[in-house]
Amino acid sequence: MADRIVLSKPEMQNNKEMLDNLRLSRLNPAAPQICSDNGTFPPAGLFDCGLYNPETKSADVAGWLREEAVAAANNTNDHHHHDVNRHDASIRAFTLTHDQPVEADAMQMFLDLLRSAHGPRLLRIKGIIQTAENPQQPVVIHAVQHIFHPLATLSEWPDEDHRTRLVIITRDLDTVFVQRLFDAFTGRIA
Repeated sequence: MADRIVLSKPEMQNNKEMLDNLRLSRLNPAAPQICSDNGTFPPAGLFDCGLYNPETKSADVAGWLREEAVAAANNTNDHHHHDVNRHDASIRAFTLTHDQPVEADAMQMFLDLLRSAHGPRLLRIKGIIQTAENPQQPVVIHAVQHIFHPLATLSEWPDEDHRTRLVIITRDLDTVFVQRLFDAFTGRIA
């Protein structure tokens, strides 16, 4: 569920076999790995990891969401042909996307149902949502288990990608079920 992973042993950064054995990229493909040198590392590596980038004074959605890292992990197989994004038999990271604006009430009902019925199984949700009511101002969502932070509305889209994108990490929750539920609330299925 971490936004960053700090490796405190510098001998690890050049030891691919050791890093592969830790399975960090499988456990959390969206978390960049920062290598510490004898307990020191640039503080910005830990403190500038949120949605808002203080240097540019804008939202860094791509850096925060890291949807591509999760998608890439889902599309890669290891030498045993196991799903590399399975942390163990129960934990999964995956993305949900929708190309059209979503009714805010429908998205809220999807999230409320997911949280109330499966809150303890929701390890992490983060994303950006294009609402039908205000498609030019995306809504940012961030949750850990059943605790959802207040929704934040950005003044504008940070880039040309205006799709709704959610990154979800679950435990003992079928990803197909979550996808179908999402599709039902976004109008993708009748």
